[in-house]
Parts: sequence; structure tokens; C-alpha cells
Amino acid sequence: MVKVRSAIEAALKVITRAQRCIAVEGALGWTFCDMKEDFQNIREEDVIRELKKSEEGKKWILWVKEFF
Repeated sequence: MVKVRSAIEAALKVITRAQRCIAVEGALGWTFCDMKEDFQNIREEDVIRELKKSEEGKKWILWVKEFF
């Protein structure tokens, strides 16, 4: 079972991870999504397939699955 998280908690987690990535790697790839209006139109399989294309993306798979 997935623990329920608030949108603010999720956003803070992403921002913190992004800041760490920039500090260590010097760069960051970012995708924005309107969770309220469009998230229901995004297929989990498509998102996971794209994340698997990079090593950094693979680190986000479990976190992203919490939203589906």
C-alpha cells in the first residue's frame, strides 16, 4: 500500500532532489505536468518507459508510480 502524501510534500521532495542533482551533477532535466487537469490523460506505461531511458530517470520510477 502506498502512503498518502500531500502535493506540497511531493513538491518539496522534488525540489530538494533537484537541488541536490544540480549541486552534484551541475544539470537537471525537468518535466512539468498539470496534475489537476491533465494527469488523468497520461498513461503510466508511457511515463515509466521514458524514465527508463536514463539512469537519473530510473531513480524516479518508484516515486512516479505513487501518483498512478
